[in-house]
Amino acid sequence: MEKTPAEYLDALNIENPNLDHHQLAKISRILLVEDHRVTEKVTEYMLVSLHCQVDIAVDGKTALELIKQRPYDLVFMDVGLPDMRGDEIARRIRANEFTKSTHLPLIALTAHNDSKIQQACLNAGMNIVLTKPLCREEAAKLLQDFIPGRKKWLAAQQPAPNDEKVFDIDYAKKLLGDNETAIWETLNLFVESLSYEAQKLEEAYRQKNWLAIQAIATKLKGGSSYCGTLRLKSACTQLDEAIEAGLISQATDFYENMLLELKALRTWIKDHHHQ
Repeated sequence: MEKTPAEYLDALNIENPNLDHHQLAKISRILLVEDHRVTEKVTEYMLVSLHCQVDIAVDGKTALELIKQRPYDLVFMDVGLPDMRGDEIARRIRANEFTKSTHLPLIALTAHNDSKIQQACLNAGMNIVLTKPLCREEAAKLLQDFIPGRKKWLAAQQPAPNDEKVFDIDYAKKLLGDNETAIWETLNLFVESLSYEAQKLEEAYRQKNWLAIQAIATKLKGGSSYCGTLRLKSACTQLDEAIEAGLISQATDFYENMLLELKALRTWIKDHHHQ
């Protein structure tokens, strides 16, 4: 017996109950290195309000471990930490980068307007040394200046409107007229292809092969354009453009959003398919 579209989508491994939809707005991943609890919390809230995903390190050792484990777009670092000075941490980071041809922006934050401290941080490889407190406007400018594509990203990559439809039949009718049989058959063909593409997508993600993921997202975007699944099209576009811009640390969020839209399509088809 021929499978229904819902049955094809049931085969996809697209469950992700822990995904927070607000992640869609967090387009920059920041490491905040700060041991003062109040300063840490205020700065974290500030950065989150600027569409950042923030990890916290309370000492130099933790900061160095996190940088080894995760890709960050920028680091805000207190100079006076309990286990080592900020300039020492910066020197270690730059030494590790030497063989990798990478450069992680390091912003030093100090409570002391001391020229010797500032010069030591700059000599160690810090990009900028700022005197606390860090204000929101200053933080926004630093994020824009040091993270490539962020300004364009903020302007262009906003979450899809809540009223955007999973399946827009009016859009489909513009291509296929009022022929509901043709509209359903087109949607059915698209959904059948998703099972195969999902297998390739999962394998590419396990290998962190972003070029392969981008190719699949582009293909799904094209298919969505023809059958009226516009929210899935938007999700694929966001993922495609994130990878194209080199914003790999944000691409995971958009990859997960694309999976959520596949799940939404599955639910819609189950609710609307007539046996």
